Amino acid sequence: MSDKPFYTDMGFYQWLIALAALALSQLPPVRLWFKRAKLTVECFDRIALDEEVGLPNAQWHLSITNTGGREVRIQKLTLTFSRGQDRVECDARGYFEKMSDSRPTLLTPFRLKPGEEWSHGVTLIKIATREDRQTYSAAAKAVKDDIAAKRVGLPVEHPFVEADARLVQPLVTLFDTNFFWRAGEYEATLRIATNAPKADIARAFRFTLFESESDQLRAHREQLKFGNGVFFRQPPIEAHYAEVHPVV
Repeated sequence: MSDKPFYTDMGFYQWLIALAALALSQLPPVRLWFKRAKLTVECFDRIALDEEVGLPNAQWHLSITNTGGREVRIQKLTLTFSRGQDRVECDARGYFEKMSDSRPTLLTPFRLKPGEEWSHGVTLIKIATREDRQTYSAAAKAVKDDIAAKRVGLPVEHPFVEADARLVQPLVTLFDTNFFWRAGEYEATLRIATNAPKADIARAFRFTLFESESDQLRAHREQLKFGNGVFFRQPPIEAHYAEVHPVV
């Protein structure tokens, strides 16, 4: 065995340099080491405005990118609509994993690594109160059972059947109480909350809803008696696509 100290052996330093290079190769680039968490968001220039028994909801395609040097956990997405003194907040509850999907996937908190992008159509809804959910559940069942009983013996292709007015009235009352999409100038504020407060972002947009467009959405009310928009959904119930512009 050699008495020569290990630190005088050049082979030792070559081995040490190789080990350090391997370790560094597994880490992010040095330029990212000191970069804080940061997000950017791109929003499609049209947003789909809709309702559910009057309560507002929307679908919007968002592209969120982590442009910082730290992993970020997206905890919550909200969209606040304002028209004059009227204001309503919608929470992101689902997203379409693929453009061809007919139903959204549940949106839960997710993480983005540096340079990673998340791009999907997002569903944002106004959460109903507990009392409204109870009223809706009971009324929807009553309307569905009444229509089902009246359709016994009718061919499948038979036109819509109306439920009794007294059974529909609770749904109509909910619609009138909760309807939000009145004509006017709107501001929509998108907020993305994360586990790193400095990475949280807010973006403001504006759009106009004209009288005819508001009337189109309000006309959904007349379909409740058929169960359309209650336990099934088809035209003339459909979303309105509004053109949005960034507020600078």
